[in-house]
Amino acid sequence: MMRSALVIGSLIGWGLGTACSPASIFACNDDAQCNDGVCQLDVGYCSFPDPACDSGQRYGDYAGDGLARECVGDDGESEQGTTTAATTVTTTLTTTSSPTTSPADSATTDEPPSDSSGEPLPCSPGWWDCSWGWRMALDVRWSGDVLRDFPVRVSLLSARAIPSLFDEGAADLRFVMDKTGELVPHELDFLAGERGELEVWVRIPELTPGARVWMYWGNPGAEDSQDPAAVWSAGYAAVWHMGSELADSTGLHHLEDLGTSQAWGWIGWARQFDAASGWLQPATEEGFVDLFSGGGTVSAWIRPDGWGEGGAGRIIDNTVDPDTSQGWALMVSNEGMSNWAPVRFSMDYQGDGYASWQSDPDAVELGRWTHVALTHWAQSAPENPEVYIDGRWEPVEPQSSANGEPELTSPFPASIGGLGADQLRIFDGVIDELRLSTVPRSADWLIAEYESGLDRMLDYGDPEARPPSP
Repeated sequence: MMRSALVIGSLIGWGLGTACSPASIFACNDDAQCNDGVCQLDVGYCSFPDPACDSGQRYGDYAGDGLARECVGDDGESEQGTTTAATTVTTTLTTTSSPTTSPADSATTDEPPSDSSGEPLPCSPGWWDCSWGWRMALDVRWSGDVLRDFPVRVSLLSARAIPSLFDEGAADLRFVMDKTGELVPHELDFLAGERGELEVWVRIPELTPGARVWMYWGNPGAEDSQDPAAVWSAGYAAVWHMGSELADSTGLHHLEDLGTSQAWGWIGWARQFDAASGWLQPATEEGFVDLFSGGGTVSAWIRPDGWGEGGAGRIIDNTVDPDTSQGWALMVSNEGMSNWAPVRFSMDYQGDGYASWQSDPDAVELGRWTHVALTHWAQSAPENPEVYIDGRWEPVEPQSSANGEPELTSPFPASIGGLGADQLRIFDGVIDELRLSTVPRSADWLIAEYESGLDRMLDYGDPEARPPSP
C-alpha cells in the first residue's frame, strides 16, 4: 500500500561505516546535487530539512562515514560528534561495483525512440513489452543460501532513474525476471514524486547470486498492478509498513491508531510513540494470536529514544497484564542501566509462570535505528529464542523459567508500541516495518531482510530506452 508523498528528508537505508557498498554512498560538492537538500562541504554529503534536529538538518540515507540519518551539528558533523563503527555481518554479499554517478546522466532524453509522426518505434527482441518505453536492470548481490519468494526492497532516488519513473503515481511499474520472463508482484511502499523518491517491495522467486529482475516503466496508459498480498505470501501473517494508512500488506490485520503520531521512519513514514499514551491495535487477532505454536518470527526496525513507560517499552505485546499473563511480549528494557537498552522476550505458560529471555545490555543503542528479529518455537520445555540484531545472531540469557503448555492466546488484542490492556509499557521512540511470520525464519533469511532494509541487496543498472527493431 502506497504511503503519502510529503517527505522531510532523504533518509532511507543508511550504510554502516566501511561496510557500505559503493551503491550505498553518494558524495556531493554542490547543493544542486542534493535535490532540495544542502551539501555539507566539510564532509561532502547531503543533508535535508528535519525539525527534529537542533540544526534543522539531517544527513541523507547515502551519507558515508557513519553520518547517514544523523543530525547535522554546528560543525557539519553528527550532533553526537562521533561516527558509527563498521559492523561485521556474517553474510556473503557479492562485491560488484556500482556507478557512483547518476544513471540519469547517461540518458539523453526522457522519451523512448519514435518516428517522425511521434508513434513509438517497434522494439527489438528481448524487450518484455513494446508498450513500455524504459527499463532498468536490478542485479541481486546476495550469495547466501537460496531464499524463495523473498521480498526485496527497491529504493529509487532521482539519482538512479529519470523523471518519467515517477509519473502517474508509478502505476506503470512492472518487474520481470530476466531468465524466465516471469512478471513478479510488487508493492509501492512510499512515493514522493516531487522529490524523486520511490520505495517498492518486489517478490523475487529465487534469491540467488546473479539473479536479475528488469524494472519496466514508461507506459502512461498502464493501470496500477500492485499486489501486496502476493509480495508477502511466504509465510507472513502481517506486514505493517507503519505509514499513514496503517494497512497490513497481507490484507488481514489493518491497524487502528489509538493515539500515536506520524514520524519519519526507516523507510518513508513510521509511527512515533511517546512513552506515556497511545498505541496501535489490529481489529482482529485471527491468524497470529498463536504465532509461535508452530514456530514464528517477529521483526522490526526500531529507534528507541528511551526505555518506555515503566522501563519496559513494548514493541509488540499480546498479553493481558505487565506480568506477561496469557500471551507473549517483545520489548526493550533498561533493567536499571543508564545508557543501553537490551531486548527482552517473554511468554506465559499455563499454571506455571512465564519464561523470559534477555539480550546483552549493549544490543540496542538509544537514539539509533536497529533491526530486531526474533524467531521462536513454543514448547512445553522452553528453549532459547533466536535473536538477530542488525543481521547478527545475538546471544540471550533466560531471566525466568516455566514449564507446561505455553499460553499463546489472549482475550485482549495484540498491541503495537504498548500493553493496550492496561494502557501501560508504552514504547518511547519510532517503530517501522513490523512483520509477523508463522514460520521460524532461517538465519540467512533474517540477514537478508536486514541487508535488504539497508538497500544493499541490489545493484542498479542504467535506465535503458526501448530500442528500435533492427
